[in-house]
Order: sequence, then structure tokens, then C-alpha cells
Amino acid sequence: MAKEELRKSVYRIFSDLVKQDNLITIEEIEYLDAICKDYGIAEQDKIGGHMMTLADAISTLQGEPIEIRKDILKRMEECAIKDNECCRDESLLLTAFKNCCKAVMDVRSYVRSFPAANIYINDSQLIYLENETQSDIVPSLMMDEEQYSDLCDICRLGGFDFIYIPKVAEHFRDFKDKDILKDIVSLVSPSLKKNEINSIIQVICGMSTTYFYKKVLRDKLQLPIRIDKPIWMFKIGDSVVGGVDYANFLCIEVAETAKSQLRDIMNEIMSRQSSYHLVINKLGNEDKSFEYDGFYRTLLDMMAIKKVTAPDIIIHTIGNEITTADGKKLILSGVDSEGNAFPIIMDRREAALYVLLLCACAKGGRGIELSFIYNRKGEQILKNHAHRKPQYDAIYNELSNWASIPDITSMKILRPARSYIARSIKETPELSPQALYLPIERNGYLMLSIEADHIKVQENGKEKKLLESDLYQRYITSTIDS
Repeated sequence: MAKEELRKSVYRIFSDLVKQDNLITIEEIEYLDAICKDYGIAEQDKIGGHMMTLADAISTLQGEPIEIRKDILKRMEECAIKDNECCRDESLLLTAFKNCCKAVMDVRSYVRSFPAANIYINDSQLIYLENETQSDIVPSLMMDEEQYSDLCDICRLGGFDFIYIPKVAEHFRDFKDKDILKDIVSLVSPSLKKNEINSIIQVICGMSTTYFYKKVLRDKLQLPIRIDKPIWMFKIGDSVVGGVDYANFLCIEVAETAKSQLRDIMNEIMSRQSSYHLVINKLGNEDKSFEYDGFYRTLLDMMAIKKVTAPDIIIHTIGNEITTADGKKLILSGVDSEGNAFPIIMDRREAALYVLLLCACAKGGRGIELSFIYNRKGEQILKNHAHRKPQYDAIYNELSNWASIPDITSMKILRPARSYIARSIKETPELSPQALYLPIERNGYLMLSIEADHIKVQENGKEKKLLESDLYQRYITSTIDS
């Protein structure tokens, strides 16, 4: 039988593939059932695959033997035409898998998955990204008009707008009636002041690729993307991870022969997909007119929103709880960027597990390993239960004086506790748009992506940062003391 991580990864990829064209046929379901049988994919693996991002699934398969990767690609190609055509999104996913899982890579390819709430890029936009240290790495992209025009033509053949940020900025500069641009920004975000609108237009007109990567994607939208080398980045569909929408992107490092590389990528996409009709937004109209559409709209929308700021999570230890109007004591609460407090409704069992996850992921920790064994009673428990149980017990005692502590290392308790946590986060409006707060599986671990600076602890009448709190010290020393 295949390994657990492999089984979950295979199910995530094939379930996404089947749903790519928004049409699920009986033949596709039967094919998916056959794959589950061949790879030994059980119901629990399907649940685990549903909690895994496409990026993590492909990353897992990159580490598998080449024979397995070839088998999966072959089956993906067969599955994609079970409804008698391979749609564009299916072709993109196949292209992503093939490029990421080659036996030998001339350049690195990888997939990144981000919470869709902050994504404005659509699936017809291919974006060139770099940072300030990389201008001399790809001399073939020292862009002149001929080079830019050639790359645009190549991308259009594959159904993409080629997005080169300095050229977009040039088009904004060339548009003479800046008052129209200001009116559009004001319409998009009426709360912006006049000086803020002027600043946005000024920044857009002088924007570089580096600024867009660092200040817009990473800083303003809080997308956890890091690039070591210049890349082509384009959207390859969406996934639902634990009930939260994610957008997936294929990133391919730019080769020295950038033009021929991009032509090969477009040819690969076009060679699989069935005929279709797609209208491409041509940047830079010759008459210098302006339409609030395509990447123009994408960039204006990105710049018009306020910076996405993650709320703080407040952990309330015994004696420091908040009491709601109906008399309930809150173990967890939150504070948004404007200082407004809000409740996070969780019972003590789930709250203690959530805090355990916060502690386990602080300081770059990987989270809780989800490997299981069977005890003498034949019950499934965490493999490292001797390590995690005292940690959970120590945290539980800090949050509740309830005498009986549940065994969170038992799957009978851990599984429903995870479900209740997910439901609580989704039902908290201040948290639900940001998947940072939702536990997900990544490379065999249950984890959270919240930075430790956004976690505070109320204890002894004072508020402390998580890493400076007595609660965190209890977590650290619990396995030593035990």
C-alpha cells in the first residue's frame, strides 16, 4: 500500500483535476474510484487530502520515485479526457504537474497555493516577477520594444496576457487624463482621501517589477511568496482546502533563452486542451484610451485596498477570561487592526488544541506530526503521543480547572476537535477571510501559518507576547518535567 502522504496527495490532485471544468461525469468518478483502489486510498486519506493544498500535494509527489510520477501523469492525462475533452484548466494543471515532477529539470518549477480572499490575478494573466538582486541573472529579459512585443505574441497564442510591470506603468503614464484614473480609484474605494488617491496613481505610474513583488504581493496583500530567481507566474485554478478557497499558481524560473522557453510552455498548454475561444485584453491601446479591465483593473483594485493586516489572537488563561453578555467565559478572543475586540467561540478542549498548535508552530515550528499507531486496545493514537500529551495537558491546565483532561492524542478525540476548530474559525467573520488561522495539513503535519507576533497571552492580569509568556514556558518544559 502507498504511504499515507502519497495517498492524500494523489487524491488532492485527482479530485482537483476532476473538478477543473465544473463538469463531473460518471466516467470520471469511476476512474477516480479505480485510482483510489490502486493506491489504497481510504476515506481517511480523502479527508486528509481535502485538508492539503495543491502546492503541498505536488511538493510531496516531487519526492516520489520517477516511476510513480510517470504513472500519475499518465493517469491524469487519461482522466482529463474522460468527458471527451481536455479543458483549459485541466491542461494547466497537467502542465504544472509535468513541469514540477520532471526527472531532470533545466529550471526549477513549483506550485504555490494562497488563500483566494486576497487574490486579484485571473487565469489569463502571465506575470513576470523578479527582485532587485536579479536584474543581471536573465540578460535576455533586458526588455526592449521588440522583445516585449514578441513575448506578448507568444503568450496570446496560449490565451494569456503577458504582464511586464514596467510596461503597465508606462501605459498608465501615457494616459493623459489622470483625473479619470483618480475617479476610478475613488469609485473602487470611496473611503480613500484625495492625497491617498494621488499617491496611488503616482506609485502605479512609476512601478517596477520589484515593487510589485515586494510591496504589493508580499507587503500589501500579505501573500507568503518568496522567489530566489526570476519567474513566470500564472494561475492554474482553485482548490477548496478545509472549506477555504485557495488559488493555485505555477511558478517557472526563467531560463536564459526566455523567449524559446515561454514558447515551449505555451505549446505544451495548447497541445493538450480542446479548441476554445478566449478574448485577450491587449495592454496599451494605440489611441491611449483607457478601460477599467484586464490587468489595469487588477492593479488598480490591488492598490486601492488597504493593506491586509492580520488580527491578533488573545489567549486568556484561568482568571483572565472575558465574560460575554450571556455569561460565557471566553478562552480565546481577537483584536483587529483598528483595535476592535471580537470573540472566538471554542470549548476548552478545542481551545487547548488550538493553543497547542499556536505553540507548536511558533519560532518556525512545523506543527503537530500526524503519524499514527495503534495502542493495545486497537485504538489509533498519535505516534508521538508521549511527547504531545503532556504538552496538551499543561496547556489545558493553564486554560481550565476542569478535572478531567481529554486525551487529544486519540483519533476519536483529535478528529472531531479539528472539525470543531475549523467550524469556529469559519464562523468568526474577522478570521474567516484569512486562511492563516485555519489549521491545515502540510507535509504530514497539522499546522498554522500565523506569525508569533500576532499571538498574545492574558495571564496574571497582564498581556504578554506568546513567546514571552508563562504559558509558552509550560509548553516548552512539559515534556521535560514529565
